[in-house]
Amino acid sequence: MPGPIRVAILGQGRSGRDIHGDCLYKHTNYQIVAAADIDENRRSRAASEYGCDIAEDYRAFLDRKDIDLVINALPSPLHAPVSLEFLRRGQSVLCEKPIAASAADVERMMLTAKSTNSGLYFFQQNRFVTWFTLVQDILASGVLGRPVIYKFRNNGFARRWDWQTLRCMDAGSLRNTGPHPMDQAVVLMNNKAMPEIFCHFDRVNTWGDAEDFVKIILRVPNGPVFDLEISSCDRFSGPIFSLQAQNGSLRVDSQSIVYHYFEPKTAPVQKLIKEPLEKTDGTPAYCSETLAWVEKSIDIGDASLTIGAQPADGPTEILYDKLYAHIREGADFEIRGEQIMQQIAIIDECHRLFPMTGCDNLEALL
Repeated sequence: MPGPIRVAILGQGRSGRDIHGDCLYKHTNYQIVAAADIDENRRSRAASEYGCDIAEDYRAFLDRKDIDLVINALPSPLHAPVSLEFLRRGQSVLCEKPIAASAADVERMMLTAKSTNSGLYFFQQNRFVTWFTLVQDILASGVLGRPVIYKFRNNGFARRWDWQTLRCMDAGSLRNTGPHPMDQAVVLMNNKAMPEIFCHFDRVNTWGDAEDFVKIILRVPNGPVFDLEISSCDRFSGPIFSLQAQNGSLRVDSQSIVYHYFEPKTAPVQKLIKEPLEKTDGTPAYCSETLAWVEKSIDIGDASLTIGAQPADGPTEILYDKLYAHIREGADFEIRGEQIMQQIAIIDECHRLFPMTGCDNLEALL
């Protein structure tokens, strides 16, 4: 049998340690052999927790032959340039979001991976959250009919004062949180054409200069509308996703999916009437009919109620399982480069509409 995938994790912050490290150190198909971080305490903790080699400078792992996969969980401005350093040497990379600050950088990464026959993979684990998988199954069933508008909500009330509030660090809510709903929107678009874009940013509860309120409207040519909202000033909980469609509607909250629809074949047959509508007594009437609504709900936490086979693990584990099957067994990896290109192109265009300053301290970080 093929052995475990040997990984080096660059960065031991919230992503490198609490997401990637926490998943992989107990995953039988992966082995953490190296970790890098500029902070001495984080390096020491990695050595203790993973039993791996450590380094202050990620360059110590360039050209190492015992590393199958480099996980780039460094600060956002280093995602594209550092990934390119490894890709140019033929080393495979899984890059955290945001993958890059521009679609041009994503394309450069993809072309480099192709030219060196190395693997470039994108960490979009929310592609595999249970509710999104189930919503796609419901849409594929056709019961809701043609989608009209999708609404994504990543809202809460929070104040923030770390580096993720600084424009010079490629931060802000759109690049930090936005890649998750944007990736899901791109999947649902299933269209390479760029949508029409409206966006609005605001800075409300942050100590930095980046946005913490984002409103984006995407209109697909001859297709549905996508409404994405990321807010730090919403104290009230609501649906995290909703959908209006031709035959019904759907909403998702933290506990369940609820959707109602009618079956067109059971609906009353209607025709266009140009004359004024009247009741049987001759008084004015309004269009009115009784539809036989089918009402369904799915408890997201109850696997017995899911549609189709659903993995029991969380989205990070699912992504790494799929990546292992791709690398070791040749299975398709469904997070495709052209989807990430479109995602970043949309985010890039939003920042063009609301210009983002450059990163003056990038050289210091490198």
